[in-house]
Amino acid sequence: MALGTLIRFQQHGVLMALPSVCAVHLLLPHSFLQDACGDLINKGPSRYRPEVDLRLNAKIIPDSNHRKMYLKDELTLFSKAVCHGIQPTVESKFDPFCGVRIGEATNPGPDKKKAAVRMAICNPHAILSHKKELLGLESDIVFVSETSATKASQTEFQHNIFQDGFRCFWSPPVESKYQTDQNEFCLRGEPLGAAVVTSMNSRISRCQIPQDLWATNRIATSIIQINGIDTLCVAVYGYAKKCQDGKRLNDLFVARLFNLVSDANMPYIIGGDFNDQPTSLPSFQAFEETGAFEAHTFCETCLGYKLPPTCRGATFNDTVIFHPCFKSHIDAMTVCHDKQMDSHSPLIVTFDFWEKTP
Repeated sequence: MALGTLIRFQQHGVLMALPSVCAVHLLLPHSFLQDACGDLINKGPSRYRPEVDLRLNAKIIPDSNHRKMYLKDELTLFSKAVCHGIQPTVESKFDPFCGVRIGEATNPGPDKKKAAVRMAICNPHAILSHKKELLGLESDIVFVSETSATKASQTEFQHNIFQDGFRCFWSPPVESKYQTDQNEFCLRGEPLGAAVVTSMNSRISRCQIPQDLWATNRIATSIIQINGIDTLCVAVYGYAKKCQDGKRLNDLFVARLFNLVSDANMPYIIGGDFNDQPTSLPSFQAFEETGAFEAHTFCETCLGYKLPPTCRGATFNDTVIFHPCFKSHIDAMTVCHDKQMDSHSPLIVTFDFWEKTP
């Protein structure tokens, strides 16, 4: 009970608590219940006539010794309560335990492990045969580059991983790598494609993606609820250096991504194999001007250590661009060489959304 009002019935030495909420439980002597409350409950005459609207919906329960009886009721007071024949005195009492955390609840809420979100960036070269490896990343969100997924393999992989509680959001299906004489479905496609795979609350993105950007088969989008925040997650696959003017194409690609997330006007995470370090591209300056940051740079400057290369021990192209709102929630980053897929080692990012109770 906080700093509230106590009404002392002087004739019986009984304290009745009336805090800000007037729903109280009374422990009264048997004689007082008989004299003061019995007639009220029975709606009969009483020498204690209430002079205000005093509603009772009461149960009287005797204890094992029948010496005291519990009156459990809800009293609604519309003005000051004065009972004829009983003169109340009003006191104030401060409870030092009001608003103070005492002990611990049996179920106090989410623990630190459940407040963490784990995210992975990987390039399996062909997603269909890497379901086990993807699940082995133990991540809530996986950005997959170079899925090589045709329409048939997208359908099959989605069916397989849905049984483990994951949904897939794909780029357009790629063309089949091999042509069959009988026009059968081919599960291996061209080395393109991207996907967002997640076990969290998610939905299809309604962002307007330009048709020419969507037709590149290098982008997949989804809206994922991260710590209660709807976040635009974009999986990408950049242009390989063997492509003619690959660096210029990647610079244009990152510029188009900036336009996409800016038009969405919501928090975003862009992850995948960019096939170039985004920070080395002129168009990345537009992201920096808005406060966005890149994973490898952030890890070195803010977390205090440098991540190892993610591909063939040489390049850092598997990375992430974060909206500035995630800056204070990144807890750790690591490159898992023990979970390598083909020539790429997955990049794992752990978010910590735990808020300490003061």
